[in-house]
Amino acid sequence: LRAIGKVEKDKLDDAFPQFVVLEPGSDQGFMLRKQEDGFVALQRFNYATMTVGETVHAVPGHDIEDVNFDSSNHLVSISYTDDRQRTVWFDKTAQAVEQRLAKALAGKDVRISSRAEDGSRMTVWVSHEDDPGQLYVYDAAKGQLAAFISAYPSLDPAQLAVPGAIAFKARDGTTIHGYLTLPRGRAAKGLPLVILPHGGPYGIRDTLDFDAEAQFLANRGYAVLQPNFRGSGGYGEAFDELGRGQVGRAMQDDLDDAMDWLVGQGIADAGRVCVVGSSYGGYAALWAVIRNPERYRCAASFAGVTDFKKILKYDTRFFDRKGNKQWQARVRGESSFNLDLVSPARQAARLTRPVLLAHGDKDTTVPFDQFSDMKDAAQKAGKPIEDLVFKDEGHGFDKPADFQKWLETLEAFLAKHNPAD
Repeated sequence: LRAIGKVEKDKLDDAFPQFVVLEPGSDQGFMLRKQEDGFVALQRFNYATMTVGETVHAVPGHDIEDVNFDSSNHLVSISYTDDRQRTVWFDKTAQAVEQRLAKALAGKDVRISSRAEDGSRMTVWVSHEDDPGQLYVYDAAKGQLAAFISAYPSLDPAQLAVPGAIAFKARDGTTIHGYLTLPRGRAAKGLPLVILPHGGPYGIRDTLDFDAEAQFLANRGYAVLQPNFRGSGGYGEAFDELGRGQVGRAMQDDLDDAMDWLVGQGIADAGRVCVVGSSYGGYAALWAVIRNPERYRCAASFAGVTDFKKILKYDTRFFDRKGNKQWQARVRGESSFNLDLVSPARQAARLTRPVLLAHGDKDTTVPFDQFSDMKDAAQKAGKPIEDLVFKDEGHGFDKPADFQKWLETLEAFLAKHNPAD
């Protein structure tokens, strides 16, 4: 790869290729490469001549996200996401099995997740946006599925909501896609709203899949809106570039515009909106109530970024020099921009809304001092916040009891500051 980088540097750098695998007994291999339309496709690459070959597969309007090969490096499948994760099979046997199972399990998303070398057995994941999912073992000879393990087996399906895909125009005309989960048994009119932005922020997105947090909030009576704001993954280069340098700015505008759109539809009550999120979503929640307190009644953040200058300095350990420079530019935008202006810990004196601030004390992605800095800044400014520390947790929940505690604390916080009834 060093040789490829040296020989083809000018040609390939602009395309951001990812070299995938070399075919057996051949100089030919595969690469994931950005096309002229800004979307990633699978192409052939000749390792002997260092030349890009034909396009093996492209999905108009979507990035190819993953490529799978068998143990002999033969191409098996590619995957991409529209609203759901999709698989395109090059292995016709696996394709036939998945299609047969999808027909038998109509109304469910069926995905082969692993296979034995000889294809005799497969693990199959079956789920839906209102079904947390179950893993099965498929016996090819018998044509039978055997249940192996279930996610959230005690959940009552009758209590689960059915999310739907939405799209709206942001203030600059950009189309923003996302997902809306409405509470069962309530008219879709004047509902209290929770905006639930995803983490990342770049290269990550929400999908039309089961989301435990969204389901929990909808069950408590809230409409839950998950916008894939600009910079979210899977929508191509142009959409990704719209997020460059827009942390706390246009990316935040998209959340405000999502709220305005849903209020304009008559579904949400403009006077009863809170923002809840984790990681970057936690940042977006904190920044929402500082930047626009007139819009939002409260914010809840788990593992949220609170000081961007400090987090970018911390992030240098994960990059080489070139990668760090690119990451810094992507987040900051223009080099003269002062990130303190969009950092909650640096703007805590402006806080006028209730905040729930939570963090795992072993977080190595967003370090615990981001929590401490926000808490200390709020206290120094005389702005009381509710805080919660999860001992021995990292950038997420490994212990079911801690996830339950988060949800119960969140429920009580919202009931106090943005009641659903």
